Amino acid sequence: MGGSLFFDREMQATITPLKAKSAHTIFKTLAVDMRQLVEKNINDELTEPGSSLSLIGSTGIRRPPAKRVNMNAHNGLRGLCAMWILLFHLFAGRIREMKQKSPVWGYRYIVLDLQGCAIMPLFFILSGFSMAVVYGGKWYRLTIYGDELDGQQFDRWTYYKARFARVMPGYYLSNLAALPLLWMGFGPFDPADTKSLVGSTITNLIPVNTLFNCQLPPWPYGKKFDSSDPSTFGMQSPLLLKSINGPAWTIGAMIWFWFLFPSTIVRVQRWNDTALYIGIGICYWVQQLLIHVCFWFMEKNELGNNLNHWMMAPGDVAFNFAALNPISRLPVFLMGVLAGMLCIRHADEPSLPYPKSFLMILPPVSHSALPRAHVHRELPLNEQRLGNFGERWWARITDRTAGILVVLFATEIVIDFYVLNVVHLNERFPQGLAGAVWLQGFAPYGFLTLTIGLTQDGSRSRTARFFNTRGMQWLGAVGFSIYLVHFPFMGYLIWAQGTLPVCYPDCKEKPRMPFETAHANWAANDPLAWYLTIANVAGSTLLGWLMFRFFEEPMRKRLRA
Repeated sequence: MGGSLFFDREMQATITPLKAKSAHTIFKTLAVDMRQLVEKNINDELTEPGSSLSLIGSTGIRRPPAKRVNMNAHNGLRGLCAMWILLFHLFAGRIREMKQKSPVWGYRYIVLDLQGCAIMPLFFILSGFSMAVVYGGKWYRLTIYGDELDGQQFDRWTYYKARFARVMPGYYLSNLAALPLLWMGFGPFDPADTKSLVGSTITNLIPVNTLFNCQLPPWPYGKKFDSSDPSTFGMQSPLLLKSINGPAWTIGAMIWFWFLFPSTIVRVQRWNDTALYIGIGICYWVQQLLIHVCFWFMEKNELGNNLNHWMMAPGDVAFNFAALNPISRLPVFLMGVLAGMLCIRHADEPSLPYPKSFLMILPPVSHSALPRAHVHRELPLNEQRLGNFGERWWARITDRTAGILVVLFATEIVIDFYVLNVVHLNERFPQGLAGAVWLQGFAPYGFLTLTIGLTQDGSRSRTARFFNTRGMQWLGAVGFSIYLVHFPFMGYLIWAQGTLPVCYPDCKEKPRMPFETAHANWAANDPLAWYLTIANVAGSTLLGWLMFRFFEEPMRKRLRA
């Protein structure tokens, strides 16, 4: 083959473009044939009993593991998170009967911040982990032509098609359901602000809304659209590129992670275990640094020298730039990818060594704290299975990590509630402890330990048994759909209910009547009566199941066909 494709300089100079193209075609065909022959020989050797080629090299598996990574508990965990976000939106000052009176500012709604923003990294970790497990069991070539003769080319078209079929039908349907709310005055901007409405619709359709919304603050800066002031129309009005359906911003962020995944997985599967441990730690500290630097940098620009209170409401420029930004959240997704690669690589082994420092809530800070995996694997199989890093050990770690996270979040919620509603009762801008920023930066490593533990404990832990119950598995199946529909449904309930002033009946402020349009109240800023909050939970669950059962699943099968 080498002789038939050799051309000296003189002959190359006489080749016409047509002949050169033919020579390239010959080279391509011969190269593909040779690789197919080598792959066949390797695959034949791998399938022979007792073959010594089950591992080629020391960094990655080049055949699918015989044992799959059990991610059933992750499904229940996703369902819990979806319901948590729903309740987070309800209790964030959106229940009509929960109010108190300030001597300075009058009546105010009581806010119970369930720290829903702080659990968003768990969605990113679970996504990266599951994708690494699903796709990381095969060995991929870095290049089509090169020195690598084994492995296969990553099928990007099939991968992107599967991602679209899994996520986008529900995304588009929920956005379509939320679209009328914009014209009814229940959106993130004034319905008369045509420029923002058209811009947001286009960026949600692609979708690049989260990326643009995080990078581009309202411009011109310092101006607000006012339908009664002609000077704020046209070029003078700020362009707001918002999510039509608030919670759907996560799709606008993760779509960039999914886009980069094929280029990521073919590289990280060549890393050895030590590199994966170190990579997880680096990603953790990078995301921790990014979320705080981005927030405080933009906060300083927003407030100048008047930095005397937290501007923590989701939707503020600083919060978007720091916590919703695909750039600052990408390291969290990569933590999941690296951990998933670690688990799929050792799926056939009786144990998975993992760093034990800082109660496994923070990554190790020195190389000596990393587990000596090669020494551990020299132990007898029973000792590996029953000792450290075996199923029983991981079951204890999983329950301990879940307990630490519950205590951490509960402490933040209780103290935050006290500060918001008692300490800052008479403040103009009552603020909590900013858990939406610091806790979102702190918690991802604990989330990652929990994610890994639920796949390594053999379903022995109490946490895994809870998430594997039939109810939690059902909730996990429809959780993504509930997550997408609950916010628009809340907006329609508020539209149908009408709005009473917080000071009602002690003031003369005019209420908004049922089915009357509003004025840019972001779909759910007005509170619901207590019985409608219950209806919102039940109705969102029902609508989520209907969308999943009769729209998402049929569309997924059709798009994948």
